[in-house]
Amino acid sequence: MRVGVSAIVVVGLIGATCPAVWATPPPPRPTATSAVAPMPGQETSGPTVRGELRPHLTFAIATPSPRQGQPMRFIGRASPATVGRPVALQVSVPASAKASASARAAGWQTLAWGRTNAASAFSFTIDPAAGVHTYRAVLPAKGWTSRSVTTTVAPALFDVIVQPQDQRTVATVTNAIRTARASVDIVVYNQGASDIAAALAAAKARLARNKPKSPAIRVMVNGQWNSASKTHTQNQYVSQMMTLLGVDPTTGRSADGVVGFNYSATNFSLTHQKTLVIDARRPDGREYSSAASLPATARAIVATFNLQASGWPWTYQGATPGANCDDGNATCSFVGGGKGTRDFGVIVRRPAEVFTVERVFSSDFAGPTPTEANLGLGLNRPNRLLVWSNGTIGVGSPPPSGFGPIFSRSAGSYPAFAGQTVGSGFYPYPYYRWVEAAQATPDVHLGTVAGNANAVHLGIINRAAAAARAGRPATLFIYNEEDSDDQVSAALNAAAAAGVTIKFVMSFNATYGGAYQQLVTTTRPDGSPVNAAVHLYPTTNDYMYIHAKMIYADLDSDEVFVGSQNFSENSLLQNRELGVHLRQADGTLTAAIRSSLTGTFAGDFVYLGADVPGCPIVAVTPSHTWNQQSAGLNTDTGCPIGSVHSPGAPAAIQESNGAPQTPSSYFPSPLGQISNQYQPPLPQGPIRTFTAPDLQYVCQDASRVAAAGDCPTPP
Repeated sequence: MRVGVSAIVVVGLIGATCPAVWATPPPPRPTATSAVAPMPGQETSGPTVRGELRPHLTFAIATPSPRQGQPMRFIGRASPATVGRPVALQVSVPASAKASASARAAGWQTLAWGRTNAASAFSFTIDPAAGVHTYRAVLPAKGWTSRSVTTTVAPALFDVIVQPQDQRTVATVTNAIRTARASVDIVVYNQGASDIAAALAAAKARLARNKPKSPAIRVMVNGQWNSASKTHTQNQYVSQMMTLLGVDPTTGRSADGVVGFNYSATNFSLTHQKTLVIDARRPDGREYSSAASLPATARAIVATFNLQASGWPWTYQGATPGANCDDGNATCSFVGGGKGTRDFGVIVRRPAEVFTVERVFSSDFAGPTPTEANLGLGLNRPNRLLVWSNGTIGVGSPPPSGFGPIFSRSAGSYPAFAGQTVGSGFYPYPYYRWVEAAQATPDVHLGTVAGNANAVHLGIINRAAAAARAGRPATLFIYNEEDSDDQVSAALNAAAAAGVTIKFVMSFNATYGGAYQQLVTTTRPDGSPVNAAVHLYPTTNDYMYIHAKMIYADLDSDEVFVGSQNFSENSLLQNRELGVHLRQADGTLTAAIRSSLTGTFAGDFVYLGADVPGCPIVAVTPSHTWNQQSAGLNTDTGCPIGSVHSPGAPAAIQESNGAPQTPSSYFPSPLGQISNQYQPPLPQGPIRTFTAPDLQYVCQDASRVAAAGDCPTPP
């Protein structure tokens, strides 16, 4: 394990070309003209230095306020007559660190080697690790050691979590909750994992000491499910969380006021966002006035993962909370049961984005008007780092000619726009008008508030296609759980035809077979096959479930989207969702993040399930198309028909584009108690009585009917 640095970037000299860098003590004379960093794990402790501290070797940190992921520079100078002498940069090694025996004995570990230049000066540039570190310079030929310098290296502005590895080792999310100093805000589609609940209980005890004037811990619960069984089970788990945290289900608040549970705003088809915000509010529970006011501990975790109880099947049909998933079950964590789920989270520490995420959370938590939640915060701008699906309704109007009836809530279920007396009760149609508006102007105006997610997705794919058409290498690495969005599919097919290499990893879902087939059977302009492959992980307990949502463009300058959005119109345009768009060009896509994401994908793509007898990965390629293979596959698992494997995750568990079911107890007690008719006072707030909205279809003549088949035939 490297101590003190996450990677050595450059070691240079003042006033000279960069000399060689050695992983072992250097030879007597420099011969190279370029810097070569030691490989990870090859750093040595360097020579043992004897003698007292001498004034002949001065040493200082030249980078104010150093931060992980950004170059950190050291400078120094030796006394005359030391030209060309080897000099080492060392970092103090705690006794418990897993360094080499010689490093532990010396108490220091050598990070890099360089040489003094003609002026007896030297410099080092490294990518430091976060934390408090003590550094020194050593000139072994003279037996000189500089005075040590101690500094605090701030965490990187952007970092990545890889699941399930992180939760089973570092446990970044639960640790972030437990160690929060001022506030914890959670909005995640599926919730209820026991390890998350336990972390919230620990945070409650800690934050109660601040005596907040409003809830220091706020949990926002998706209030609109497309499955009665999922609704029932999810509410049971969240009810357990509320009981553990002392939350009264009739008020949504704990007796001490530290914890609050609210339903999310009804502006959205689903609140599918997966975000945690830590310390972005004051210790008294109130909001900060600006991004500049945020403390150093403030951060947002923008994730693809849920926080549900062990994934599947326990969070879904047939689950018995407390029996299937309790503290005695080691797999009962939010990473998923069995092999876990492939998921990511991006830790965002840059104040501007953290402040915006917190403002949107507070807005949704309180139940705002659409203009406050969307237009006022500029969430529709496609060039921003934050990638939003805003999902608010459009101006009330019937569907365009030929579009067909629109599934809708009742007219009074959603807020009205200016000039309307009642909300329209359905989302923006047709989709392309909102996409065109989002791509054409930086500020999208009233009625075009579907967010920037679709524009960002299409933009990444189209830039890869443009690079390929210009003769430059271009590859897309893609994870997703769904593949039903027509615009995304068309863009991917066009990119493949242009010469982009497309590598796609999903869990098996026969629903999207047509999209797989279309991608791999697309041809280049000369008629040759495209370079595209879709690898489908069977949905059995022998395989990790692919739940991540990522588009990584490997270009001259890389860029990546990671977030909660699936490839579906519902997810990109109608839900509340959040992701991030990181770019190598602006420094947000750091070398560490690039390595983590691409390395993880490479491993998942080349894994073909050879260790799972009788049920390999389904590889869909131009030479082995979906249509050629699908007849021999179990439509539920993806295993060959006749093989025996335990089913894992149910297909398409995240979203459904069909009409929600309307059982008599759509939201059972005690959690589902809120009226979402959206009439003042705003109903999003403490959990109260729930009235299920009427489900209707809006016909082309603007009439509303109970079933699509009841629409009058257009003349």
